[in-house]
Amino acid sequence: KNDSVAINNLAFCYFKIGKYEKAIKLLYNALALDNKNHFFMYNLANAYKDIDELEKAEEFYNKAIKFNPKNQNYLFNKSLVLLKKRNYIKAWPLYDIRIGLRNKNDKIYNLIKKNIYLNNKLPNNKNCKICVMPEQGIGDQLLFSTMYNDFLKRYPKAFIFTDKRLRNTFQNTFKFNNFVNQENIGKIKELIKNKYKFLYAASLGKFFRNNIKDFSNAIKLKVNINIKNKIKKKLEKYKK
Repeated sequence: KNDSVAINNLAFCYFKIGKYEKAIKLLYNALALDNKNHFFMYNLANAYKDIDELEKAEEFYNKAIKFNPKNQNYLFNKSLVLLKKRNYIKAWPLYDIRIGLRNKNDKIYNLIKKNIYLNNKLPNNKNCKICVMPEQGIGDQLLFSTMYNDFLKRYPKAFIFTDKRLRNTFQNTFKFNNFVNQENIGKIKELIKNKYKFLYAASLGKFFRNNIKDFSNAIKLKVNINIKNKIKKKLEKYKK
């Protein structure tokens, strides 16, 4: 009962199976034994984040960051809380930490990492050499595509990389032909050679989504009607 690390580990087990009240209680016990352990504070913040007690979550992320101000996991997870709180101005710069954190072993990231665009303002030149890189799976790419119209209005000659399964849909939806398969290494190398900058898709948020009103722009995807009808026919047998 006096082993703070064991208590923390037990709390993590409860956290993983969704028993947050037990996890939180144990983490307070661990901190009572070792009140300067910023990893315990971080775990407590994560538990509060998952149950949407955002003020408490931010409080304990801040405490952990005070002890370890350069810890990328602490800063990134704090950004998620700030996004949930709709504090976009403070959230987006911290959210960019995810790029290096999530992609350390990704071959494309390691190819473009010296050319990633991390500025807080977009270039004024509509002909600037910039392109958008996808993030995560198809669902996330669809989510971030809601910002493509904003981006393309400013940079009509840019390139946007995407999952090959979405390429035709995006081209039809946005009336834009410079969508490129995300695995096209040759094209990426060509753009690097031509001194293009690469902007990760979720980072569009810091330019185009800084107020709740900015999220009102909806898009309707123009999908392949033949594929749509085939899927619809297969689903018709499920009456409910």
